[in-house]
This record gives sequence, structure tokens and C-alpha cells, in this order.
Amino acid sequence: MNFNGRKKITSGVDRVTASNVIDVLADALSIHLANKMDIEYLYNYYKGQHPVLQRTKERNDFVNNKIVENRAYEIVKFVTGYRVGNPIQYVSRKADSIITDDVTALNDILYEKSKAKKDIELVQWQSICGTAYRIVLPLDEVTLITADPRRTFVIYSADVFSRPLAGVYYTEDSDGNVTFTIYTDTEVIVVYNTDVVSVEPHLLGAIPIIEYPSSEDRLGVFEPVLPLLDAIDTVDSNRIDGIEQYIQNLLVLYGVDIPKDETASTMRKKGVLVLPSQDGAGGKVDVKMLSEQLNQSDTQTVKDDMYQSVLRIVGMPSMSNGNSSESSNNGAVMYKNGWSQAEARAQEFERMFDEPEMTTVKLILSYLDRTTDIHLKGRDIQVKFTRRNYEDIVSKATVLTSLLNNPYVARIDAFTVCGLFPDPEESCRRGLEWYEESATPVEEVTEEEVTEDEPVSV
Repeated sequence: MNFNGRKKITSGVDRVTASNVIDVLADALSIHLANKMDIEYLYNYYKGQHPVLQRTKERNDFVNNKIVENRAYEIVKFVTGYRVGNPIQYVSRKADSIITDDVTALNDILYEKSKAKKDIELVQWQSICGTAYRIVLPLDEVTLITADPRRTFVIYSADVFSRPLAGVYYTEDSDGNVTFTIYTDTEVIVVYNTDVVSVEPHLLGAIPIIEYPSSEDRLGVFEPVLPLLDAIDTVDSNRIDGIEQYIQNLLVLYGVDIPKDETASTMRKKGVLVLPSQDGAGGKVDVKMLSEQLNQSDTQTVKDDMYQSVLRIVGMPSMSNGNSSESSNNGAVMYKNGWSQAEARAQEFERMFDEPEMTTVKLILSYLDRTTDIHLKGRDIQVKFTRRNYEDIVSKATVLTSLLNNPYVARIDAFTVCGLFPDPEESCRRGLEWYEESATPVEEVTEEEVTEDEPVSV
């Protein structure tokens, strides 16, 4: 199979309505089903179902090991943990105590809804198949659902604006009947097989199914290195074959006739290979062990080279650079072992994640605005990734101290620049409150207040 990322689903209609939904759905499904086949393959690959498990051998087929070294699983777990292992936070973009309090309340609500766990599920799907989907519904304040991309898709307009026209998810019963639920920005349309069964308006204000593509080409993180991962599996399998064949080496009897009650195959099962005498051999008999062995060091060199290529392509750091003397300087290790490349990929991911996440934020805020005392706008909030807060913490604390001691630098700028705090605005505000509470003024005692009967305590 040839993997080049998932194809974006588009339609030439201006709006999806009950009158055109069947035709739009039919066109969209042709693309979605092709994407689904790729997603199924990549998901199964991530779980360990690799092509090496179906390999066959033309010769020596009695030794055919099938070894899966599941580097795809390793890549997905590293990328997911590195990018969203620490919860994504919403922070205030304005120095306004009311907005800051509302943002804190919003984070508290989403904490109760296990948003951090839902983010991990979302990014894991992104990493596996190149895209992911989140459904936001106004159930019990707000409900976040990480949808299966094999049964969910978004249809976009085919024009330059690429507007979301509809979000679709579907279910299939045991008899193969499919129920589609199609959300536009104003209606929810239910289609059973090829019939429209209901059309109802909704007051959500937007399409509640939001796509989170990992990149414009919608590539999974290990998708570009599938040939290398397959080659590593093949090398591992052949190495084990070589070891097994060496252990099960044959005793070669040269110049000996096969006994009448034996055949070549039965002799081989007994670990003996008999080569009958040939004319002109002079009756010479020889006994040897057939013990040719695979060169393990050369094989390991090839495997290491392929694995390092995988790491460079996917942007993962190397756990070891082959040098026993590691620098204790965090910055040096970051650049020497490839962590800077991982960080660059993570920052690119953040920019791709921001747009759909802000769509999610606006939906959540519209729900909360009608049902709670939280009244925020999307422009009041910034999405903050917190994974780097405690890297090189001593240097960051030094920067903070230096900036706070500089009379020309505003306090909030010092908190923002140092990179210590996921929410610099909130941290600065709480710091000032703590300073004011803990700073107890010392009352000066004048000479007139001091008497002989009341000694001054030192």
C-alpha cells in the first residue's frame, strides 16, 4: 500500500440541506472509505499487526521466524506523551481580574470533564492516522467526545475558504444498516441507509464536530517511515532465523549412501545431510558440521542505521548517541541528542492545534454563556501548552529574578518571558496578592513612646 496522508473531503455545494444531503453524503463517503482503509491499516500497524507476520520463504521454509519490533507504538506513545503529557491550559490574554477568574472557572469545569484525558486520546489518533475528531455537545454543561476517525468526518467547501459545511458520524448495526448523523451549523439531519428520516434545527451556533488534522497533508507520525519499520522487522526475523539455523546445523556425511529405509527429508529431520559418493571420489568419506553463521555485527550496523533514520524523519530524540560521556548541561543534551528537533516538531504541532482548539473553545463558551456565570469571548483566551515549564528551571528562575530587579521591565513581562508559568497573568496576580498579604509593615517607635517601665524589645 502507498500512504500519502488522508484526503480532505470537499463538496461543491454552498450549504448542506435535507434536499442535497444524500448526494453530498454519497460523494463524501467515496473519499472517506478510502481514508478509512488507510486508517484501519495504520491503527492495526500501531497495535503490532505488521506485514512480516505474513511473510513466506521459498527456501528453508522450515525456519521462518516472524518478529515484530513495534517501533510505531514507541513513536506514537512518545509523541503523544511529549506534546500533551501535561494538561493543556487556557490562560487569560488580558490583565483583567474578572476575565482571569472566569478563565480559572473554565479550567475547573474542564478538569471535571477529564479534558486532559480527552486531549491525549485526540493526539494519539492524530499521531496514528494523521487526523482526529472532537464532538462538543451541551450535555451537563458541556460534554467532550473523542470520535473514532473511522466513523467520523467533516465535509468542507471546495472554494478557497474551505469552510466546514457539515460534520458526520455514523453507526452500523449487526444487520449492516447504517445511521448517519449530519450536523450543519443550524440543523441536525439523520439519514438511515439512503433515506432522510429526520431534520431538526439546533441552537448550537456552529458545527459541533471539529477536525484536528496533524498537518495539512494529514500524515500519521510513523507513516513516512513505514518501509524502514518493515525493513527492521525483516532484519530482526532473519537474524533469529540465522541463529536458529546455526543451532540446528546439520551433520554432513560426504561420500555415504542413504540407507534404504531412509529418505533425504527424514535424514534432514534427524539433523543429518547425506551426500552420496560420486564417480571419481575414490571412496573418500568426509564428516563436517554445516555451520555457516550470519554476521551479527554487520547486521546490527544496518539495523542501527535504519533506526537512526527513523528517528531523524519522525523528529524523535535518540536515547543514546553512542558516547558514554554525556554532558550534564540540559541545553547541550537537548541539541546533541535531537531533543531540539522534537521541540521544533512540537511547536509546529501547537500552531496546527490552535485553530481547531479555538473552535472548540468558542463552542464551549457559547454553551457556558447561556447556562453559567462565565461570560468569555474567544479573544479573551489563549491555549497554553505546559510541557516545558520545568526544563532548565534554574536558568529560568535566574531570568525571572534579573527581570524583576530591572526597573524598566514590567512585572507581567518578566513572568511571561521567563517561561516558568503556564499562566503568567494569573501567576503574577497571585504573586502580588501574596506579597501584599505577607508584607507586614513595621511600626516605628518614637523616643516619646518609650518609658522606663516599657523596655523596647530587640
